[in-house]
Amino acid sequence: MQDLFDRRREEIKEEKKAKPVKEKTEKKEKKERKGFFLRNLSKSDSPFRNFISILIGYIDTVVLYNIFFIVTSIGIVTIGPAIYAIYKGYNRIIANQTDHRYRRFFKDVKENFNLEICLMGFILALLVGGIIYMFIFFFLNTGKNQWMIVPWVAANFLLLYVVTFFSFYFQMKVKMDLPGKVIINNAFRLAAGSIRSIIFVLFSFAIFFLVPLIFLIFYTIPLFILFCFSATFLSCMMSTYSTVEKYLIYTPEIEEKEEEIPDLKIKDIDENFLKDDCSDPKENRDNN
Repeated sequence: MQDLFDRRREEIKEEKKAKPVKEKTEKKEKKERKGFFLRNLSKSDSPFRNFISILIGYIDTVVLYNIFFIVTSIGIVTIGPAIYAIYKGYNRIIANQTDHRYRRFFKDVKENFNLEICLMGFILALLVGGIIYMFIFFFLNTGKNQWMIVPWVAANFLLLYVVTFFSFYFQMKVKMDLPGKVIINNAFRLAAGSIRSIIFVLFSFAIFFLVPLIFLIFYTIPLFILFCFSATFLSCMMSTYSTVEKYLIYTPEIEEKEEEIPDLKIKDIDENFLKDDCSDPKENRDNN
């Protein structure tokens, strides 16, 4: 009988040693089965790598988010909640939480339909629309009036700052559990001092939004309907992602984890019973 207990105890020890190695091997195999574009995304990867992975590996999501944004933004005041929903959806993809991402978009729009976000979205649309009009107006009239070069350059810098500010605002709104005034204040400072983010926002916003809008407007309307808005939000988000992560104070759980209910099996009871039975009798006497 003692031999049976000893043998069973050795089997338990071997199983415990082999379990971590087995789990590590399975995780490695699972990760290696993923390609570059369909791989598991990670927050530790470079923003550019994650940007390319989402843009190509989740192109269906990018297209549908673009259509969802246009549909939900028809009311103008819903622009802010729609942008928030896109930012939150892309952050979920980086966290590999891709289930029901289309249904969650509309849920996020509904849950974040509040005065602050609606007002910020309306201000963004108003500022971007007005500055782009100024940009085009000064550009067309610079040849006749040389002095218009100064306000034209100022309009460029103002547009860049506004887009960078709102990129920081929505990214921090998704990631940080802080009051709105604090997030706005931090967004103003980061948009003025984070040079690297400003440069990335400049290139991404120009490539995905300004170039199609200004130079090819009549030929790129289908592109705007299917791609440009969501791709612009994705590129601006990833341009500010590293900076926000660096100064992140508190990251709320994007999805509440389900409470794990312990699954007690007869085998577990048997193992505990064997451990108790196989313990040193002398030690038990000492304890008593």
